[in-house]
Amino acid sequence: MNISKIAFTGIHSLDTSDSVHPININYRTENGRMGTTQGLNSEIHLKCTLTDDEFDKNGQDLGAFYDAMRRSGNYCNNDSNPYAFDLKVNKYILEQEDSYAFSLNFKVNGYPLMFTAPSDRKNLPILTFIAKLTSKLAKDKSIDAEDRERAKAINELVQLQGEHFIDAIM
Repeated sequence: MNISKIAFTGIHSLDTSDSVHPININYRTENGRMGTTQGLNSEIHLKCTLTDDEFDKNGQDLGAFYDAMRRSGNYCNNDSNPYAFDLKVNKYILEQEDSYAFSLNFKVNGYPLMFTAPSDRKNLPILTFIAKLTSKLAKDKSIDAEDRERAKAINELVQLQGEHFIDAIM
């Protein structure tokens, strides 16, 4: 766990962590029966406080988050702390003899962001906000290298989720 403050932006008290652990995954076989196999759950957690820095146009992170929620209609803010941004990304990986599959799950302040149906495109503004935030963090040399790497990993997963979602609804 690393806690750092990024000066001259609207991001404060950054805390990131990651973990990987085995899980049992249920799946449907070709003949319609249920099977169970081992898989992996990889989780990256990014937590910070967002504010708007009145002296820096690049520090309008809280406003950008609330704007993304407004545009999506998905209000995933933390009622007890309106400045909180708590992101958990889970990547479930299933590897079998000749196949590989994965699933991504995103939660913002405990609210899941779904990307399974065409109507879920409403969540794209929040996914775009996450992409911009993690891109900014991944490039910021003033924060810990581990935090930058985790932000970069989240950014890559956001891009992957976006690509898969767009492919699925086209």
